[in-house]
Amino acid sequence: MPAARVATLSVWMAAVVVTMTAPAPVTAQIRERFGAGPAVEGVLPDAAFEVGLRHYPPSSGDFAPFYAWDAQMAVDLALYRRGSRAAGFSSAMQAVGTENFGSRVSVGGTGYLIGFDYRQAITPDLKVAAGIMHLSSHLTRDLDEKLAEQRAAGATVPDLVDGDEFNVLYVRLAHRRATWRFRPEVEVIVHPISIQLGGGRHGSVRPLHVRARATIWSRPTFAVATETIHEVGRHSFHHLAVVVERHGRTSASPRAQLLVGFTPGHRLHVSPDVGAVRGGVAVGVRLNAGP
Repeated sequence: MPAARVATLSVWMAAVVVTMTAPAPVTAQIRERFGAGPAVEGVLPDAAFEVGLRHYPPSSGDFAPFYAWDAQMAVDLALYRRGSRAAGFSSAMQAVGTENFGSRVSVGGTGYLIGFDYRQAITPDLKVAAGIMHLSSHLTRDLDEKLAEQRAAGATVPDLVDGDEFNVLYVRLAHRRATWRFRPEVEVIVHPISIQLGGGRHGSVRPLHVRARATIWSRPTFAVATETIHEVGRHSFHHLAVVVERHGRTSASPRAQLLVGFTPGHRLHVSPDVGAVRGGVAVGVRLNAGP
């Protein structure tokens, strides 16, 4: 493979994307949503929608010119629910922007995730799921221009270990303690199998993914929470966010959230659970609609 193509694929990770169910670090929420009442049954009984935008302040990291912001849209559908069992579908798209060319906003790439799963509510506060996820990514001419600009300036083109395509089977467990102080929630995802197909640059999938959330202050329609993400395996990933959120009076999910997040290091991490996340500080907003 030509050296220029290798460099392009390496930096593309700065434009790889996205999340699943009720999505990734921009949306670092517990994805197995806990409702306030009995779940609706039948065909397409409910759906959740989410949009998010995250900005990285200027920094000196190698990935900074190629990953300055990201934005995403995601949907999670219950295809069919009967009693405590349900079949689900999720889809998400994330765009990653490079540093602007003058006044022109530059999108370095987009990524897409599609997932199907089977969900089982053991109790209202304990849920399990098993499914399959596919993540693929696509480059843009803006990224090629940014690569050429940085090479001309003598800048280093960073390398990546993670791939730009993933096909994984997974098992997920989500649990909350609604009556405990801080109302803790935790989600654990295990990837027993990664399937490699043609057409992408495959990387290793970190086998263990853990998310946790705690509400440290709350009022009827406002709350402040902390959210953490940990992926354990090759090139482990860690993320911490403080979130200020507004709730609807009849909704179990926050409707609008402002967040400040931090990921240690200056690397870029990609997986089917977090999408693409750059190291450093990020500020963002996300809006939710659904049960």
